[in-house]
Amino acid sequence: MELADKLERERTKKRPRQKHQMIQFVKEGQKAPKKLQPTSFVLDESDQWEISVDLKQKLVFPNIIQTTLRPDIV
Repeated sequence: MELADKLERERTKKRPRQKHQMIQFVKEGQKAPKKLQPTSFVLDESDQWEISVDLKQKLVFPNIIQTTLRPDIV
């Protein structure tokens, strides 16, 4: 089994989505019930990931050109 095959299987695996919870408002003078909320991340909601892998050869990046030009604003 190649790494690319394993990565593709994990990428396309269906994962359960968390449903958004409604805000529980508390009236004045009342105390809110304590409950533990699981930590969620923004990236947990995404299901449109793409993986690009280069396993057969070394990555080649273009040369950097030296210049005396500078940006107008940094």
